[in-house]
Amino acid sequence: EIDELVENYRRELIIEKYREALINKLLDTVVTSNDVNQYYQSNKDIYKLNEELVQIRYIYYNKTIKEGKELIKLFKSKKTDDINKLNDKRLEFNSFNLNDSIWVSYKAVLEKLPFLPVGENLKKVDFLQKEDSLGVYLVAINRVLNMNEIAPKSYVEPTIKKMILHKRKLDLLVEIEKSLLTDAVKDKNFEVY
Repeated sequence: EIDELVENYRRELIIEKYREALINKLLDTVVTSNDVNQYYQSNKDIYKLNEELVQIRYIYYNKTIKEGKELIKLFKSKKTDDINKLNDKRLEFNSFNLNDSIWVSYKAVLEKLPFLPVGENLKKVDFLQKEDSLGVYLVAINRVLNMNEIAPKSYVEPTIKKMILHKRKLDLLVEIEKSLLTDAVKDKNFEVY
């Protein structure tokens, strides 16, 4: 009985390895932006947010820094040169996020910026300066998405790519099994249990 169980398990392992090898060989892993767009547009409603998202930039630096006024001026500026200068100084900051085009979870932001409001309607903020005993925070909130709004495509794109690949994998498995069954019936090489 044990030998039979071991042999069945061995067969199942071989079949599974064979499936994996076929999938790795045949699966189209290229997900184009068009694929992502189509999937996002046809499934938008499933991407309602269960948390707030923000596009934010901030810096936190020591109070002892000599060029504090210049940092404020650079931070408030929208000019590319000024933003690049600020980016060049990033090693002087205790923490920072200078890319306000990426959506991030507001909960994650609150861990870095605990003075921001919680539970209130978030709003766009062009400039906010806050000090604590050690340093100075400069904050700008570019955009806000509240709970139950549709998530932006850029935020859910990695998930969409995984879902597309998973669906392709399932479709390929079904196709492989159909092909094997068709071949077995044609060759009369199957057993009925």
